Amino acid sequence: MDQSQSLDNGVQHQHHDSLSDNLSVNALWLAGLFYVIDVPCHCLLAGFGMAMRGVLTAPGRLRQFNITMALLLVLSLHPVA
Repeated sequence: MDQSQSLDNGVQHQHHDSLSDNLSVNALWLAGLFYVIDVPCHCLLAGFGMAMRGVLTAPGRLRQFNITMALLLVLSLHPVA
């Protein structure tokens, strides 16, 4: 039997060296990972929104944008066969 595996009441458990047995430590690592990925994405989205605000000031462009977004939304609801 491998050192990384143990038997407990007939159930085989495998211990991963990269994960901590402490749930709080794992939760903190996961929260940190989400933070590192999430913050740049939100900043990019906010910057894109600010840039689009200037483009969508004209009523014609705003209407075109709304129609395009509505069509994309409807297409995303169509089931893939």
